[in-house]
Amino acid sequence: MTPTPTIVVPIEVMAGPTVSDALAEFVAPLPVLVLGVVEIPDQTSSTQAREQFEEGASRTIETVAEGFAAAGADVDTRLSFTHDANETVERVVADLERAVVLFPAPATEIEDVVVAVRSDATVPAAASTVAALTQGDESAITVYHAALEDEGNDEIDRILSAVETALEDAGIDPDRLTRTVERADTPIDALVAAANDHDLLVVGETEPRLRDHILGETHERIATGAAAPVLVVRRPAVE
Repeated sequence: MTPTPTIVVPIEVMAGPTVSDALAEFVAPLPVLVLGVVEIPDQTSSTQAREQFEEGASRTIETVAEGFAAAGADVDTRLSFTHDANETVERVVADLERAVVLFPAPATEIEDVVVAVRSDATVPAAASTVAALTQGDESAITVYHAALEDEGNDEIDRILSAVETALEDAGIDPDRLTRTVERADTPIDALVAAANDHDLLVVGETEPRLRDHILGETHERIATGAAAPVLVVRRPAVE
């Protein structure tokens, strides 16, 4: 049985973050960890930073947490003053048995979800996450694949069929599923465009290292380029 994931929400405290009520309500079925991160200069100690900024930073992440709690989520908070925000988020996520990282974006409703998973390793976790978050609603789910021009149809069908089967096994009505394939020279750009045509994107981590693939160039480009919220499903740890 796939363990229940925790939704980790990294918050850049100094950016004055907000999370919409619609997004908070959507993720409320799963436990949420609001991870406030304050990146500090190398010459500043975390102790010094805490003395100066902890009170205000704590108020900020508590305000974000209250939004999730009001939507019914089981919420925890954590605050870190760090010289490397990516490393801190990576460490926190790696310590959890199962984690999904949420990159918030403005959302007034979430009724149309796009799921893009390339790695077989993340299919069960992605499917169970989508099923948990869409239980009881009628949101449409698009199973999406951005294919390279030379990618074979058989491999594309295998990937999409695996995701569709996992979603159905997790309790999703197949009538809610739509399959979309686009061929592109730059799949990341195609995926960002697809995300912008939907209310929320669920994407699977493609490699074991979180820093490189959840918080690194690939998913950072997706998360920063997409106007919709992005959920990145972590690969299971290698036993």
